[in-house]
Amino acid sequence: MMRLAVHVLGDARRPWAQAMLAEFDIAATEGRGLGFAAGCLGASCRLLPLQADGRRGVATHLLALGLILPMAALLLCRAGDLSLAAIHVMVGPEAVPNPYLRSAQRAAVPGLLLLWLVLGAAHLGLAWALVERNTRRIALLGAVMLAATVTLATYRSVLLLQDLQWVWQACAILAELGGLFAFVRWLPTSAQRQ
Repeated sequence: MMRLAVHVLGDARRPWAQAMLAEFDIAATEGRGLGFAAGCLGASCRLLPLQADGRRGVATHLLALGLILPMAALLLCRAGDLSLAAIHVMVGPEAVPNPYLRSAQRAAVPGLLLLWLVLGAAHLGLAWALVERNTRRIALLGAVMLAATVTLATYRSVLLLQDLQWVWQACAILAELGGLFAFVRWLPTSAQRQ
């Protein structure tokens, strides 16, 4: 906990971090080290929003944990739903009402499943790259997500004519990519890992 508290304080407050470590040694010998470490971590976390790097770090983690990881979970759950639907489609001819699209929809199921899995996995990688501030990997995964979204939208618009749910999903992913691009531009160049 003390190591994390010292890391959160950063280089700007290094003397205070060293004083906290010295006091921690005394508190640990007296048997109250855990409480002291928790207090130090709480104090350093309260100071985090006062620093520009701290605000960026908090915003980065909130974006990764609050938006991108839930989106990855939704996409991977959608892939699971699609795999269950694929079993249903493969069972019999009555599962697909349009006889002209039946064979095309059956043939498209593995490709659609792969696209959903690619989108979910790209979101997981994107959350990790965002926390690391690795702009090259963010750009690469953003391009993969854009290509998969366009391909998925094309697939679904041709094969599932009555289902317009893909429009909202494509808009959500495109808005997410636009927001992510703006967020990466907000990061200072010195903080970005190339």
